[in-house]
Amino acid sequence: MAQTRQPYTPADDALVLEHVGLPRAPGVLQLRDVREQWLAEPGNYAISLAYARVALDVGRQEDDPRYFGYAESALRPWLDRAQPPPEVLLLRASLRQVRKDFSGAMQDLDALVAAAGPESAQAQLARATLHLMQGDPAAALNDCTALDRRIDPLLGGICVNAAQGLSGSAASALAALDQERKTALKASLPVRIWLLATAAGIADRLGQADAALADYADAQALLAAAGTRDPGLLAAYADCLLEQHRDAEVVHLLAAGTRIDSLLLRLALAERRLGEAGDASMTVRADEHSATLGLRFDEARQRGDSLHLREEAMYQLALRHDAARALQLAQQDWQQQREPIDARIFLRAASVANSPQAAQAVLEWMRRTRLEDVYLEKLTEHPAPGSAP
Repeated sequence: MAQTRQPYTPADDALVLEHVGLPRAPGVLQLRDVREQWLAEPGNYAISLAYARVALDVGRQEDDPRYFGYAESALRPWLDRAQPPPEVLLLRASLRQVRKDFSGAMQDLDALVAAAGPESAQAQLARATLHLMQGDPAAALNDCTALDRRIDPLLGGICVNAAQGLSGSAASALAALDQERKTALKASLPVRIWLLATAAGIADRLGQADAALADYADAQALLAAAGTRDPGLLAAYADCLLEQHRDAEVVHLLAAGTRIDSLLLRLALAERRLGEAGDASMTVRADEHSATLGLRFDEARQRGDSLHLREEAMYQLALRHDAARALQLAQQDWQQQREPIDARIFLRAASVANSPQAAQAVLEWMRRTRLEDVYLEKLTEHPAPGSAP
């Protein structure tokens, strides 16, 4: 087993710890160009907005909070105003959401929707997706249906079916999404990815793993062709593969994702299982990656960073085998976000920790939303430990 490492604090702020290569996100070169313009005219509103948008996009692709800081710096002169411009509020809502400040993001989006300005439709769509992340598909559906005739019908349809797919109408939602596929061929890349990812998630929860994996693969191929990536999509794709015990495919999929915690975690999970199946080299790699994750989580805790509670709960449960700690982290995560993956982790941790009462909040949420999820149903019918997410 690899030895446990302690977080390292350099004695000299000038000490170089690592030379970081240029991220592969295609927006990086654009970001450098726009940054030069912004540095020359930091008070230029249009340039500042452009810089913030590109920085936010690169930060999402790289799962790197530094870029979110760049975006916020560009917006600072307007954020400090008593009433920031609507475009700035919309960007701040996005920044707050990626930092898991969901209440702050909701406050900004509520204000924009109430103002009924040009940004209100986009804000309402963003609010719907935030409701989904927080496990409230009924509220999301209200926003989606209110958007009728105010946004592209395809976008509105995906929104509606994403909400219905989490609230007792999964089969009909999936069928509706299937009907939209031909229309989506002419849509923008983000819309096509959202449709495929939404359909994949619903199919997976219905137990249609082959269909889900096909959609995840198609989405990933589209992103690769565009020279970009979506860490959230990759994590969901890997989770689906892990549920099917297709661990070697996870290793292949995530081999280049070791800089991103959520992807490194899933890579380590697949390596650990392959090692347990007899591949000693995978055991060594899993131990190394597990040690790296432990160090990163310790460092995040020192910074007061609670952005990866979901991943740390998975890590504690499946790699450290500390069910009590995993359950504690899953409970904290549940206060922030309530997606099906969060429920699976919570129930598995409660089961392994032999704390069935702790799972009551999740069970009540499942009853209230009428969520259909074959993995959650198995966990409630036959509670058992599991290392998959």
